[in-house]
Order: sequence, then structure tokens, then C-alpha cells
Amino acid sequence: MKSFRQGDVLLIAVRSIPKDVAPVVKDMRGIVLMEGELSGHHHRFADNGDAALLERSTGERFVIVTAPVALIHEEHDAIMFACGKFRQCFQVEDYGDEVRHVAD
Repeated sequence: MKSFRQGDVLLIAVRSIPKDVAPVVKDMRGIVLMEGELSGHHHRFADNGDAALLERSTGERFVIVTAPVALIHEEHDAIMFACGKFRQCFQVEDYGDEVRHVAD
């Protein structure tokens, strides 16, 4: 399977997406995959209708790309995505008794 990494965001191509997903609400910045904790920067697809972010109640997230679109971030090179389905994976950090998602 093909994978794409931009900083702490990893998207892996999948053949299918579970049926129990719901759309994640977009905001004026577009389709935000990950927020930066300190910098205010964020990994996002422009809200031009070419990508959709979906989420399961478990927190598992997926992206559907229907036309070529760029994943952009202020501190990373843009990555062009062709049509496809992707699962968003989260990098985690181990802090003793706590495991949490890595953030910019």
C-alpha cells in the first residue's frame, strides 16, 4: 500500500472505508487533518470539494480524494494526492502512564 507523510501526519492508501463513518465538519481553513499545538500551523486540504474527511466513533479517520488536491502546511512541502481512499494514522508519544497523539 502507498503511504504519504507530511511531518506528523501519515496517510495510508486503503481499498475501502468502513460504512460507519461520519463527515468531519470543515472550517474556513479547509479540511484540517492535524492542528499545531504551539505554532497555530495545521495540515490541511483546501476546501474545494476535492477531498472529504470522515471519522468513526472510535476516532479512526479516513480521507476520500475525488480529484487531485494538495495537502498543505506552512512548514512542509505540499504533497499532491490523486483520487483515492486513505486512512489517517497518528503518531503517539509514551509519557509513562499516558500515551498521547503527537502534535506540531
